[in-house]
Amino acid sequence: MVTSVAGDVKTLVELRRYEGTIYAENNTCKPTTVNEPEREVRFQLGPKGRTDSIAILPPRAFDVPGFLRLVQRGDVTLSTDIDVMETKLAVLAGDQTLMDEHKKTELMGMVDESNSSRDLIQVECLVSKEKIYQRVEDFKSGLPPLADRYKHLASQFISSKTDDGKFAFTRIQT
Repeated sequence: MVTSVAGDVKTLVELRRYEGTIYAENNTCKPTTVNEPEREVRFQLGPKGRTDSIAILPPRAFDVPGFLRLVQRGDVTLSTDIDVMETKLAVLAGDQTLMDEHKKTELMGMVDESNSSRDLIQVECLVSKEKIYQRVEDFKSGLPPLADRYKHLASQFISSKTDDGKFAFTRIQT
């Protein structure tokens, strides 16, 4: 596998033998964690576009097969060019500062229910009567509680709000 390094191209074997500093950069939108207690390798790369998406690679990371797969897939890029990586970090830090300022002003007047929208409650499936989990947000909006194998029947249920604020569901046979 060849890893591109700012104009210079090195293979993983060459990078493994490299004596200097090697930077790792996450190219995905998800954080990447490498944790191998047996090999004493622990590090995390944040999502692409954040300052923590670039870090110095521990030398023993090359001993972790899962990390090598990330590099081979292109999820992580390795670089030996300190100037390029420091420039990227400076740009990301500047972008992060601007983004943080904009987010603060936007969020000051907003109520964010993102954490509560991920909360789950246990309800009874309308078809099978088995206990299932449904997002609180879906429950409050009147989405019919259906097990995964019955989700295709959602259009057969009409929800109506009762006096106590809950929903009652009526099944329409087609």
